[in-house]
Amino acid sequence: MKLFRIILSLVLLISLLAGCSPEAQLPSANELAEALKGFSSDSVNWVELDKTKTNAYFGFTDENLLAFKGYINDSEEHFDIVAVFKLEDMDKKKEIYDGIAQLTSNAGANYRIASENEYNKINGHVIAEKEDFIILCIMDNYERIKKYLTEEIDAEIMN
Repeated sequence: MKLFRIILSLVLLISLLAGCSPEAQLPSANELAEALKGFSSDSVNWVELDKTKTNAYFGFTDENLLAFKGYINDSEEHFDIVAVFKLEDMDKKKEIYDGIAQLTSNAGANYRIASENEYNKINGHVIAEKEDFIILCIMDNYERIKKYLTEEIDAEIMN
């Protein structure tokens, strides 16, 4: 009987552990931004945007953000940006979308005359959502970026 209890305990323990595989955790804002930067061309010279720069680039303060990680191309001839916002309150996401619209509109207007390719790249930007994250990418290789976001992160492309 004692042997039966030990075997039963082991079987239950193994069953419990086998059924509790950890769910894939969503990367942090920093990890997402770093991964997305990897899809850019080698000619992009990334400069970090810290959380305090959200007002300057997107027109809103960082008070509703739990985390932010952003990078922008240092080149004046090219416009590339990666921004990952982690929201404290998803009811505030309209503010993020409005800020992204403002940034893309201003950047598009600035590059419209100078470079049709940059203008088209800006207008083709990718916005994705996953849980409490909003992700913005303006760079080449949109197909690879979308594939990464949808297949690896399981994010929803919003545009």
